[in-house]
Amino acid sequence: MLFVCLFDMSGVSFAIALRGNLFDEDNKIPGQKQSFVAVGIANALGAFFGTSTVIVANESCAIVMDGGRTGLAAVVAGIMFAFSSFFSPVHFQRLLLAKLQKI
Repeated sequence: MLFVCLFDMSGVSFAIALRGNLFDEDNKIPGQKQSFVAVGIANALGAFFGTSTVIVANESCAIVMDGGRTGLAAVVAGIMFAFSSFFSPVHFQRLLLAKLQKI
């Protein structure tokens, strides 16, 4: 599991930095150590509470592609994901009813 998280985090952070031109003059990704530490802490807490591992999602690339370069963009995206979770049961119920009506 360690290698899955390590390679996942490395690949996603490289792709985001490449897509957003976020490399510094030494061709290093600024703040990469902090992101690895944050994922490590989140995985440790997730293991303590019995949840699945934290996967750095490629939705972060969508934020960078739309112009987000700071942590504020990630916070806003997180709030929107949390807000949308309240509407997903309603959406799935409507989708299920629409499919069942056709049968």
